[in-house]
Amino acid sequence: MVLILAYATDADAQSDLKTYDIAQVYEAVEMENGSKSIDSYGNVEEVKTVLTPTRFDEGKYSVELTRVDTNFYKIEGTSMYIETRYCYEYAYRDDAILILDSYYGYTKGEVAFLE
Repeated sequence: MVLILAYATDADAQSDLKTYDIAQVYEAVEMENGSKSIDSYGNVEEVKTVLTPTRFDEGKYSVELTRVDTNFYKIEGTSMYIETRYCYEYAYRDDAILILDSYYGYTKGEVAFLE
């Protein structure tokens, strides 16, 4: 999957921001009504959306993020989500910079929320 977003250009302003690790980038897949899933404990639950790991274009992006759960943020205007590590920002369409630099490993990149 290709991530298409506006390229961020103000590198000097970004260097002073607190950053958080991005653990994974996901694409949302909407399920049909009545779809079920089995969680890791064997519990069956109804499911609306499934987040699947996805490929992305490496680069620096200016985005709007909304927090959907602990360490999960939706990239507004897309079907993409990011999973962070130790990020406690309560964002609702907050401007942010994504730096995506690796498909593999513990960290896929960083996110910085603009103030």
